[in-house]
Amino acid sequence: MAEKKTKKKGFSAFWIGYLVFLFIMIIFWCFVVGNVKKCLVQYEASQPERLIEKIVSDIENGKLGDYFIVTADGSKYEDKDIYRKEYRNRVNGRKITYKKDAASALEAPEYGLYADDDLFGIVTLKEVSKEPLMFILSLSTWAIDETRSVYETGKESVEITVPDIYQVYLNDVALDENAVLIFGEDVPRFRYVKEYVDVPKQVTYQVEGLCAEPEVRICDRNGSDVPFTKEKKDGTLVVATEDFLPTEIPAEIEQMVLENEKLYSNFLTRDVEKSRITSLFPKDSLYLDYRDGWTISKHNTPVFSDENVTNYVEYSEDLFSCDVYMMKSMYIPRTGKTIEQTLHERVYYGRIDGSWKILEMNSLSHEEAEES
Repeated sequence: MAEKKTKKKGFSAFWIGYLVFLFIMIIFWCFVVGNVKKCLVQYEASQPERLIEKIVSDIENGKLGDYFIVTADGSKYEDKDIYRKEYRNRVNGRKITYKKDAASALEAPEYGLYADDDLFGIVTLKEVSKEPLMFILSLSTWAIDETRSVYETGKESVEITVPDIYQVYLNDVALDENAVLIFGEDVPRFRYVKEYVDVPKQVTYQVEGLCAEPEVRICDRNGSDVPFTKEKKDGTLVVATEDFLPTEIPAEIEQMVLENEKLYSNFLTRDVEKSRITSLFPKDSLYLDYRDGWTISKHNTPVFSDENVTNYVEYSEDLFSCDVYMMKSMYIPRTGKTIEQTLHERVYYGRIDGSWKILEMNSLSHEEAEES
């Protein structure tokens, strides 16, 4: 009986010791696992991606300006804040994602931020502190080292060719001499007139770096809108005026033009002497020597009919042109044959020494006059 009792006590001590050991090991490993888990959570929280995710969350909540700014100002012909507005429109209300640049340094990782796959910013981080963790890991603290906004400045350009007497506006802002690309080209229609008075020159303006295609307006000396053509050439908006803009002719100018036209027509048909027309032209004018050789001596009544002055263009205070139209009726006494002569000319007048002089006269067909 005594031996059985001794064996029973020994057996109980072993299992008690084993259970105590097992309990201690469970407590130990629970502590180890718990500590490892805590360290892993801390390690994961210390990854640079967590800071990037916070930035993404802030941007999605309308805090884009806390991280990214656009320093470029719009052209003087556009809204100064046009790039900032365009940048916000690219980002706000879109899904934001990020991607790490695999080539960036470990201690300075770089991330690209995208709005619906459109790269709009780059964030570079820096490691501000580092502590050992579990012998093989380290606990890092990250901060933003640099942010760079990614955007394009305007690529639109416009080239406008007009006479220098016209004022050009882009988005209601007047172009000035700083926008001139080519200045002082001759206008073909003034190749003879320019010998007597100052004439308009052709000027070409060029403006680059616009964010959007501008609204173009061209005005004459009186502030009236001038028609123009526009087309895209190699990415540039090319604008040109079709012609000089006609205006209403003053009554006294119209009367002078008609009387001079009649007088000169009678000179050509040898009905008046040269002395009667010398005051109409500059002294060296070749028009003083023109005669058509006709010997018509009789005119029908009325001599002139269908008189009309159109297409009056005032280039300056000292230069204008207009189209003159009238019919001249004559007959040959010897045969009685009637001749109806059509007079249709574009006449250029210049003010010389305070008086209007005829500088040039170009014959027009009826169809050309309508088109001009």
